[in-house]
Amino acid sequence: MEKVEAYRHRFRVRSYEVGPEELLNPWSLLHWLQETAVNASAARGFDMERYRGLGTAWVLRRWRVQVDRLPAEGEAVVIRTWVSMFQGSRSHREFVMESEAGGVWGCAQAEWVYMDRIRRRPVRVDAELQRGFQASLGTLAMPAEAAGWLEGGCLDEDKPTVGVGLNGLVCRSDLDSWDHVNQAAYVRWVLDESEGRIAGFRGCHVHYMRETRVGDRVRIRPLRWTGPDAPWGAQVELQGGEGQWQPAVRVAVRWAEADT
Repeated sequence: MEKVEAYRHRFRVRSYEVGPEELLNPWSLLHWLQETAVNASAARGFDMERYRGLGTAWVLRRWRVQVDRLPAEGEAVVIRTWVSMFQGSRSHREFVMESEAGGVWGCAQAEWVYMDRIRRRPVRVDAELQRGFQASLGTLAMPAEAAGWLEGGCLDEDKPTVGVGLNGLVCRSDLDSWDHVNQAAYVRWVLDESEGRIAGFRGCHVHYMRETRVGDRVRIRPLRWTGPDAPWGAQVELQGGEGQWQPAVRVAVRWAEADT
């Protein structure tokens, strides 16, 4: 599909990455994509140790994921990835997912923001870093029509708001090395409130707006869209110091027609 040098990473669906339907959980797929991106960067000479030395890190801003199916337990999978864009502090990374036996079953795009670790603020991607990835800059993996799922969704006041974690508080088990909730945990929280079968999962769009940490009070509010082929989704909200709720993450999910 791509016309550039792509990094390839092989996975096999483990027993602890599936649920009752014996298919890869969507949040495990997001872990795979994150791991592939980290390893692809390291292959270019920018591993976690080097980023720590620079005082920087890449933080996810958006996921766009589209799949025809989810791989089954024991299936061998290859994920190909390359960088498609640098602009200011942002970068886009493309992914193609295929069975090792042959056949593409999914694609994805991640928007990353280059951050100062201490100030936790965006910084411009410098020339050295851009040169390191120049050979892998290339075309898009996601079809153009898959760009705008999150647009137009509004809060559904007719459905109940639910808490997450322990009494609505973020748990330590949801944290990653940045000491905030891992990107895939939000999708797991939202899908826990869905009535759709995992077998019917056909993709998701995720927009990360605010980080949440252990002890933060969070809740999930359903979203609704109108029109044909509308996605299903929810908004994760963070309670601020004055008791006001602020949007932290928005998730939109596509299901196969039989699972809507």
